[in-house]
Amino acid sequence: MKWKERWCTVIAGVLLLSAVHVVEAVMPPDVYSRMSEQSKIKATAVVEEVKTLEITRQSTWKSVVFSLKHPMSKGVPEKFSGTCYSVDHEWQQPPAGGTIYFYPEKGDLVYVTVA
Repeated sequence: MKWKERWCTVIAGVLLLSAVHVVEAVMPPDVYSRMSEQSKIKATAVVEEVKTLEITRQSTWKSVVFSLKHPMSKGVPEKFSGTCYSVDHEWQQPPAGGTIYFYPEKGDLVYVTVA
């Protein structure tokens, strides 16, 4: 009888663990497309300045200042800023999920959306 009890306990444990294990995956492309379309600032711009705000085990958080080249929405200022995440070091291990990583460098011409 002990063997059957142990077997049932093992099966119940495996079922429980498989039921509560949640993995966040990268979102479908249309999700990112919708987010981009809903952004208040849409423009092509040149990266003027990049500052590192924080470095963690998972990523590097950066502040980026942009200089406007061509607005694609109304009310875009000549200079604006935003933040982004980059994975800059081999020892950084980003978590699973839908984060988009950006690697800005001064002088880059980029398409920018800022929510």
